[in-house]
Amino acid sequence: MNISVIAHEEGAPHSHTNQCREDKEKYCKEIPKGDILSCLKKNEENLSEECRELLQEVRNKARMRMEACKEEKEKYCSDRGTAVIRCLQENKNVLGEKCKSTLFSASK
Repeated sequence: MNISVIAHEEGAPHSHTNQCREDKEKYCKEIPKGDILSCLKKNEENLSEECRELLQEVRNKARMRMEACKEEKEKYCSDRGTAVIRCLQENKNVLGEKCKSTLFSASK
C-alpha cells in the first residue's frame, strides 16, 4: 500500500488532464506542468463547463484540507506561502489525525 497526497496546488497529479485537456491545450500549452492549475484558474471564465466544475471541486478539497490542518499549518508552515501542502507533507509525523486523514489517502 502506498501513501499519496490528494491533489494540491503544487503540481501533483490532478484529474484536470482529462476534464480540462482541450482547455489546457488552448490556454496553457506552453506552461510548465507544475503551473497548469494556476494557468487554468487564470483563464477560468473562458474554460469549458466541465473544466470550471473541476476547478471548483479542487478549490473545495483545498478548503477542506486547510480547515482540517489549520492548527498544523499555523504551527509548522506559517512561513511557507503557497508551499503549505509540501510543508505539511514534510511534517507528516507530527500532524494530528484529522489533518493526516484529510491530507493523505491510502491507495493500492
